[in-house]
Amino acid sequence: MEFFHAPNIDWMGKAKYFVALSLALLAVGVVSELKQGLAYGIDFKGGTAITIRFAKTPPTAEIRSSLAQSGLPNSEIKPMSDPADPQSKNDLVISLPEKNGAEESAGVDTDRQIVVSVLHKVLGESAAGKPDFNSAIGSEVATYLTQKDPLVLGAKAGDRYTQMASALISARDSEHGGVVTNFNELQNVPGVTPAVTSALANQYSLSGFAIRDAETVGPTVGAQLRTQAINATLYALAGMLVYVAIRFSGGGLLRLNVAGRKSFFLWKWVDYGIFGIAAVIAVFHDVLITLGFFSLT
Repeated sequence: MEFFHAPNIDWMGKAKYFVALSLALLAVGVVSELKQGLAYGIDFKGGTAITIRFAKTPPTAEIRSSLAQSGLPNSEIKPMSDPADPQSKNDLVISLPEKNGAEESAGVDTDRQIVVSVLHKVLGESAAGKPDFNSAIGSEVATYLTQKDPLVLGAKAGDRYTQMASALISARDSEHGGVVTNFNELQNVPGVTPAVTSALANQYSLSGFAIRDAETVGPTVGAQLRTQAINATLYALAGMLVYVAIRFSGGGLLRLNVAGRKSFFLWKWVDYGIFGIAAVIAVFHDVLITLGFFSLT
């Protein structure tokens, strides 16, 4: 497809304007980076990321305020929706900074408990001491149903309730996006009767949200990732410099005479290496301006 027919634009004639714009953007970005730095995610600075799915649009401002009041003032809340998954339209990712001296596993558990407590408070829910069905796993539900035996199956209860629990969890996650708001929504699951939903209601509570994932990155790993990212960028730039210099040299060799003797050959870098340097400068230019925008925003 050809959108522009014989374009004739004097780019080099306007070079001074583009250079001025680039220098201005670079200057603003550098000042911002020196003054306020970059807002690293937990992948680079360490911390915990908790992905939460809500049944309704979550009150983000209230959640942020309540987290600050609960001792997590530096938490970050971002929407995380997947266009391919309509049920993710109300998902949030709450990122919590690394706690000094805290074990990773203990930090995840503590942060998760604080977040769950805050969400119950903000949404005006009371779990009344009951576990949340939206956060339950299949084995827990199967164990409870086997003990309760709402279908009065007797000796055959184990296998039957294991299959039923798996079907209940599958229906919760696939049909309701991980968040069930009423146990009657599960009555279409094969084998589930009013006696089963009544038993579940007696044992479990239903919150308006569900923890979809919780992961942590330690500060040591974050520092390693930062170092690897910087090294990868520098190696790539060095490789470009070498490649472009060789590519534009046309494979030419320079025969040198040392003390009247033809001793060795060298690539003719001096004349053509400038192309590689220009390419690397251009890439640095783009990266620095992008980092400046990251810092500003």
